[in-house]
Amino acid sequence: MKPLVSILTTSYNYERFIGETIRSVIAQTYDFWELLIVDDCSTDGSWDVISKFDDPRIRAVRFEINQGACTAYNTALRMAKGEYIASLDSDDVFHPEKLARQVEFLESNPDVDICGSYLKEIDDTGAAVANESLIYAPWFNRTLDLNAPDCWIWENHLCHSSAIMRKALHDRIGLFREDLTYSPDWNFWLRSLSEGAKFHVIAEELVEYRSHGSNITHRNLNTLMWEYADISATTLHPYLKRIGRPDLVKKNVRIFVKRFFEIDGNWQQFLELMEMLDWRDGHDERFSIAPHFFDDEELTTLVARLSRAWTPKLLALSGTNVSEPGSSGASATALKAQPTELAPSFALNARIERDEARRKLDEAIQENVLTKEREAALAREILELKTQQAALSARLSALQGEHEALNQEYRGLQAQSTIMRTELDRIGQTIWGRGDRLMRWMRGME
Repeated sequence: MKPLVSILTTSYNYERFIGETIRSVIAQTYDFWELLIVDDCSTDGSWDVISKFDDPRIRAVRFEINQGACTAYNTALRMAKGEYIASLDSDDVFHPEKLARQVEFLESNPDVDICGSYLKEIDDTGAAVANESLIYAPWFNRTLDLNAPDCWIWENHLCHSSAIMRKALHDRIGLFREDLTYSPDWNFWLRSLSEGAKFHVIAEELVEYRSHGSNITHRNLNTLMWEYADISATTLHPYLKRIGRPDLVKKNVRIFVKRFFEIDGNWQQFLELMEMLDWRDGHDERFSIAPHFFDDEELTTLVARLSRAWTPKLLALSGTNVSEPGSSGASATALKAQPTELAPSFALNARIERDEARRKLDEAIQENVLTKEREAALAREILELKTQQAALSARLSALQGEHEALNQEYRGLQAQSTIMRTELDRIGQTIWGRGDRLMRWMRGME
């Protein structure tokens, strides 16, 4: 018997795409699959679209409150009965041969745990993105050995919708982290790599990846940076140290520092990020800024001074009064006099920004729903007015018909009156008419 493939799809407000996504699964040449859809309390018509599909291989559930994509994914995973797990985002599309090609490869290569593929980048209409406008295809469609740890430093070259894996591996590695928004797949791939999983990517475009304005991956760079720092500290760095690659740890930290100052200049957050990464060299020395680390020498000097002289706690207590070590700008007494409540941490700030972005997105979605409701109400009003207009037009036509009938009757009576007058005139000219007039005259004389 062919192995069952469980396809996990999380849905949230992709009414315009989810139907095509489901149809691409139904169109698979490999027909031994189950599609498990978890709708995360969509506020558009996504659930209505999902509910219209009547296929026993499709099972769908809907959250009553929004719980996040990772919670929805884990819920679908718990429902899975297949030997293999495939992922399909609700705005992406499977190539008809996708499951057949990947199952065939995994069945023939039992040492491979996770199998990805290249992708075709499409826009929100489903058309192929022009070569000069491609964003995701050049990133994912690369000849790389994903079993090499240096391919994972601040990078994720395995598209989630392209991947299919053995369920036994997923059960061993565990669920997706539900506190992550932008990088749960990168976290899972790293956890798998650290546990000895073997990767392979088929160099064929077996999934259509939709590039549109609502893609979540890079919506909030600050939160993304916090998540990458957290994953590096808890998963990537311990793995790299275990396999004897401190050079890659150093490379990862340097990338963090450079990218941090590309998007944020908050010194407290910088120091907290360094505390989280906790990078040390071979002499157990904390991370230091090397000369000419940045192109700007003054910036390098300033960052180096801050990283040496200040801790997150000291910076929080000292407020904005940052001075040279040993100067009189911030004495110990002055520091002790400051409030003891620390400023929000980098992680907390990032989560606050993430929640604010979600709130704004929800507001925009709600406004869109209200706009659609107003449009629907206006359409109903217009339809009612048109119905009334049609009724009035029908009534007017009926009245016009009655008026024409009355006119015809009136013209008929006029014709009869004319005939009668003509007849009376004719009779008046006869002897009977003259006698009648003479009799009337004589009566008048009496």
